[in-house]
Amino acid sequence: MGEEKSILTNGDFEAGRLRAWGVEGPAKVVKTYIVWGNISQMEATDFPAAVPHSGEYFLVLGDENVAGTISQSVKIHENATRAVISFWYSCTPTTGSKLSFWINDEEGMPVRSVNFIGIMAWKELTYVIDPKYFGQKLTIGFQGEGITNYQAMADERMRYECLMLLDDVSLIVDEPISTPTSTATTTSTKITTTTPLTETPPSRTGPPIGLFLKAPGPFEIAIILLVSWTPIAIAVLYRSRKMREQKSRVKVNS
Repeated sequence: MGEEKSILTNGDFEAGRLRAWGVEGPAKVVKTYIVWGNISQMEATDFPAAVPHSGEYFLVLGDENVAGTISQSVKIHENATRAVISFWYSCTPTTGSKLSFWINDEEGMPVRSVNFIGIMAWKELTYVIDPKYFGQKLTIGFQGEGITNYQAMADERMRYECLMLLDDVSLIVDEPISTPTSTATTTSTKITTTTPLTETPPSRTGPPIGLFLKAPGPFEIAIILLVSWTPIAIAVLYRSRKMREQKSRVKVNS
């Protein structure tokens, strides 16, 4: 079985930019993101840089109390058997920022809407889309609202941002496996009846065949002449006898 493929475009943000996504407000695709600033007595490791859930890029939504929004429209095949949307989200460096996720139908009515507070570790959210929306174009959207926190230090005030992070957005649609229609092919087979060859016996009207297997000698020639002339001789003798009988009758009558 091959790897499942999302019908969303650039859902993992590996294009390095927000290609195929509609954007409103601050939203940026980055490889890493450091959110601390104005620090004099703390090490950078106290606020580790945010990194992607997978791949090289992820999305940062919002900036200093300003919300950032992205959205993408996609149509689910009407013959689909199942459609599942999933994404990974996080917040850096601490909890506090908000993320909104929604799905709207073709008329702009909400199919699903979720609001929650971000957490530091990457976490996955999965939602199964109701089959009644199959065959429609749905709009999937995210909005991240970043906040800016301040922490009092001995000699200065430290500022750090808490922003929403997003990665690996996918919409997997299961479609029925199309079975190729088998077409019955009728092969016409022509049956040819062959009459067995039969050997035709030689004609018996002539001399015996065996006599011609070699050149005839005087004896064979005599036999051939005898066989050939015997019927004629018999006919002549028969006719001669008949003629003598007729002559004898004439003499008696006279």
